[in-house]
Amino acid sequence: MQLKFNQLSDRFFTALILTLIASVLAYSGLLVRFDNLHYDLGRYLTFKPAPADIVIVAIDEASLKNIGRWPWSRNVHADLVGKLKQEQARVIGLDIIFSEPELSNAKADLALAQAIEKAGNVVLPVLFEEPYKGSPIKQSLPLESFALHAAALGRVHVPLDADGIARGIYLWEGLGTASLQHFSQAVLQAA
Repeated sequence: MQLKFNQLSDRFFTALILTLIASVLAYSGLLVRFDNLHYDLGRYLTFKPAPADIVIVAIDEASLKNIGRWPWSRNVHADLVGKLKQEQARVIGLDIIFSEPELSNAKADLALAQAIEKAGNVVLPVLFEEPYKGSPIKQSLPLESFALHAAALGRVHVPLDADGIARGIYLWEGLGTASLQHFSQAVLQAA
């Protein structure tokens, strides 16, 4: 009987120690850091360059120097959409929030709306923003004249991990229900 009790107490003690170790590992974040390291290493070892048929037109220092300070007129964006349409771009992901009209030139909004309609393959973003800490989340949609002619709308939100690196995205998200696809998914489906 004494031997049986010692075996039972040894098993209980071992289970208690293992539970304690697992709890410490889980709450310390060590497993999360290990998981992130494992993921990062896997991405590094399986890295492939982007396909050659993907072109990124970025707003960089050279563009700002040539075109002028930001924000640019919608006419600039309309010209860009027109040129990309001429080059037979399969899809145009225009990742700029156009939720308010251009005040200095009302005709510029019309020019961009017409360029989006003519292209027929422009994907526009929807922004979820928290105006200030603790406030309800606000959804900023593109102007109706732009959204009406867009091939698709996609949400731009990339959650960052605790170390500031993005390792995943939500493919569907929305206010109330997950009804809006991610911008990158919308671009892919429009292509």
